[in-house]
Parts: sequence; structure tokens; C-alpha cells
Amino acid sequence: MTEPPELWATRIKPERAPRVVREEDGGWWFVDGIRTNSFQGGVQSGKRFERPDQLGHAGRFADVRPGSYLPAEHIKDNEADGIYGSAL
Repeated sequence: MTEPPELWATRIKPERAPRVVREEDGGWWFVDGIRTNSFQGGVQSGKRFERPDQLGHAGRFADVRPGSYLPAEHIKDNEADGIYGSAL
């Protein structure tokens, strides 16, 4: 599951809201001014088994599979993998 970059922008006071800062190596979440994590999990789907040489420490939201943030796409990804039930 991956939160879209603008998710918190309208739900929390701007000075406290988690936000994404685009840096050279990818997009990073900042919370209370502290850099936390990137989108690496959402862009590495399947690579850890089939292409471990392509794993990285950062990623960009534009490269995240839609199934990690759109429910209908998540179901399609699950079905493609032979998964017919999941819980988030």
C-alpha cells in the first residue's frame, strides 16, 4: 500500500502534514521536517525475486504500480498473481 503524495496536504495543518520532497534520487516523505522513506517498495514489485540487481533505496511515485494505491488495480494485480483475497 502506498499513499499518494498529496494525501495529507488537505487533511492536516500544513506545518505538520507529511509531504513528499523530490530529490535527485527519488521522492522522499518528510514528517515534521525529518526525511523518512521513499517509494522504493512500490517500484520494486517482483524485482526482489526476479531481478535483485535492480533493487534500490529510493523511488519516485510516478513509477509506483497503480495497484498499490487504487483498489480496482490492486484487485487486478492480486488476480494476476493468483491471489483471490487480501487484507490491508
